[in-house]
Amino acid sequence: MNPIRETGNSSLLMVLMLLLLGLMMLAGLSSHLAAQRQWGMKEVRSIVRYAGAQSALAWGERQHWSLQQGWQCQTAASSAQRACLYQIKGNEFLLAGFLADDNSFDRLALWRWGELKKGKFIACAHGWLDYCPLSDKTRCNLAS
Repeated sequence: MNPIRETGNSSLLMVLMLLLLGLMMLAGLSSHLAAQRQWGMKEVRSIVRYAGAQSALAWGERQHWSLQQGWQCQTAASSAQRACLYQIKGNEFLLAGFLADDNSFDRLALWRWGELKKGKFIACAHGWLDYCPLSDKTRCNLAS
């Protein structure tokens, strides 16, 4: 065996090892970035749903409502905003706002306590809620 002819094999092996290590690092980074992208998209969807529910609630406060039992809902013609009003007792009402095209299992709705005067919803100063306050949770299911 001639030592001159065997030079370069260890260098080639080292280059292949570095290439393999680099590929493993890139694969790990790729999976990490995919998970981060999914997390970011879920965050964006949550922000859009929250903003849509807030907008629907504000839109519902400007609508004309009639006195009737049970939920009464109105949908904005130009968007997917939907507001629903429920009479609790007397002149105590609960307004819910959400996006009508939100088909997710955990639809985000925002709620507001208030009263009805001449068909207009007048919100209580501190009546904001991000959960349904009704004790009977079956009444919290809003028809879509």
